[in-house]
Amino acid sequence: MSDMRIHENALQTILTHSRSRAGDGQEKAGFGDFLSRSLSEVNHKIVAADEAAAKLATGRDASIPDTMIKLEEANISLQLVMKVRNKVLEAYNQIMRMQI
Repeated sequence: MSDMRIHENALQTILTHSRSRAGDGQEKAGFGDFLSRSLSEVNHKIVAADEAAAKLATGRDASIPDTMIKLEEANISLQLVMKVRNKVLEAYNQIMRMQI
């Protein structure tokens, strides 16, 4: 699962480019911010699952049920991210095919 980690630089780039500014200088939360927070949360779940699996493999203080729950949470979160990505790409392709 460590290959599926999202790099912090990529998250920082998404966060930087997705912020929109209000007229008074305050930041508004937009879709990009939501997406960035969600990706960060998924990344933390994957890291926690990796750590739990490593603890279980080395025999350190880890239980099998807790490790399996963490692994499944990370797996389901990653599947959701992939489905959202596919839907966004599908919407983008439909927009690109529209006649003006």
